[in-house]
Amino acid sequence: MLCVTCASVGGNWKVSIVTSDLPNAGTSSQIYITLYGQHRSSAPIYLYGTDRPRFQDGHKDIFTITVGDIGTLFKIRIGHTNSGLSPSWCCKEIQLWNMNSGKQFYIPVQRWMARDQEDGEICREFPVLNKGQPILPVTIYEVHVATGELWNAGTVANVYISIYGEKGDTGSRQLFRSKNSFSFLRGQVSDEKWLDQEEDDGKIVRELYARDNTIIFARQKLEHNRKETWAAESWKFMKGNTLQFYNRLTGGFVRLHPDGTIDAIGEKTDKYGFFDVIVSKGNICIFQSHEIRHLSLALDNGCVTGMASGRASTELRVLYQPNRCALLESALVPGHTVIFDRRGKIASESSAGYADLSKEFVVFVKDMFLNSAVILLATSLRQALCLQPDGSCTGVGNQSEKSYWKVHKISSGICMFESVKNARMYLRIKEGQCDGTGTGDIDCHFKIKKNLENASISLESTKSPGLFVGLQSDGQAKPVIYTKNGNVFFYPRVIKCTFTLKYYCHFVLLCDILCLVSDNFTILLLSKFLLLGFLWLLF
Repeated sequence: MLCVTCASVGGNWKVSIVTSDLPNAGTSSQIYITLYGQHRSSAPIYLYGTDRPRFQDGHKDIFTITVGDIGTLFKIRIGHTNSGLSPSWCCKEIQLWNMNSGKQFYIPVQRWMARDQEDGEICREFPVLNKGQPILPVTIYEVHVATGELWNAGTVANVYISIYGEKGDTGSRQLFRSKNSFSFLRGQVSDEKWLDQEEDDGKIVRELYARDNTIIFARQKLEHNRKETWAAESWKFMKGNTLQFYNRLTGGFVRLHPDGTIDAIGEKTDKYGFFDVIVSKGNICIFQSHEIRHLSLALDNGCVTGMASGRASTELRVLYQPNRCALLESALVPGHTVIFDRRGKIASESSAGYADLSKEFVVFVKDMFLNSAVILLATSLRQALCLQPDGSCTGVGNQSEKSYWKVHKISSGICMFESVKNARMYLRIKEGQCDGTGTGDIDCHFKIKKNLENASISLESTKSPGLFVGLQSDGQAKPVIYTKNGNVFFYPRVIKCTFTLKYYCHFVLLCDILCLVSDNFTILLLSKFLLLGFLWLLF
């Protein structure tokens, strides 16, 4: 690159552009140029001609353009709109004359600007030499874009980026040279911001700020994800709930034995593997054995054991990870966690290699699908299965009342799901479709499959075994075969307190029996008052 001298520039410019004489070097597209100066840059200036076709093989095209006082010229951007039947263009050279100062600049280009040539770019930047000034380097950036995990987060639209710095910007650059066959699909990372006219604030363009301290940013992001996961999972730790803790490394459930010993190799139905939440203060809980009422999970001097409920060692802090697994940390001694080795025996972090230890637990709530319970079937931390006005179902609904479902228990492990917002409309699979227009017949019966690895459930049609309620990439529901890629996973959340309902039914039945036996109305009233007191203590 060469210039005669350096000067403050402004006013009229003459631009000469020579197209290469290579075969098919000419273009049908619209060419534009942008001048960058010390004070500011010009807008993109489109170079038109009416007397003959411009930018053809081996031809020189000369234009006169007008810009304001941009200061000392230090770079130009040349590109085209990729329009017409033959948009590819190979530019040979560019010359610029400042018609006010008489200064000239020469830029040898010799580059293709074409989607099907070289690196696929259709615009390029070239620094300009100024006497006594260092030449600006041409920097190549490798851009990594992570699409969020929300359903329908992916896009088939063209995605562009502009990078801004002290010397101007890169202009709008299309991101299209992904190593993947399909770019911008759902599920690479969270920390999402929608670029959609129908989501969030409706913006399809956003400004983001670069961060130099990636370690601090990673920590902040992890903490944000943990808080978001806790917000989605905290309902499990309400006082009165009965829980199970599954360890993925051992493949078993945590058990508290009558002698106070603890392991993580229990079966799903093991009576020693159930724990009642008897204290819940934020994320600090006490987990009392459902079978052995005087013992609770405890961390005593770093050792996992069973201790009398109410002691300080039994208070455990629940720390959720972005993968929906929970850590159980001592509230008394932060940093001490419940941890097991591969054999399901209690351990400490120093007792074995890290790969042979596990302190993450998948948490299950007992008796979620009681008759008449109201639940949410979450599809992500922010979305849920929702009935649409046209009767279709989507997994991109907001976690609000329109996404609530009422459970109708048919038999053990088999339920129907009725929309709370639209009564008498049931989730169903029928004739290759999955929607919410069911009437409560056998098409609406689903077997609940519990997935141990992430505490999700999958809904299998009882009429068409092997077909599950699934989600397409855009979030629309459809019948699918069971896979572990996440499109059949739903994370249930209890909205209506079904446990109250369960205890209420049991208590009312007992009251009725007492009344039949004694034929005393006073006993009935007394029983109902006792019931209210019981529920108040429970919740």
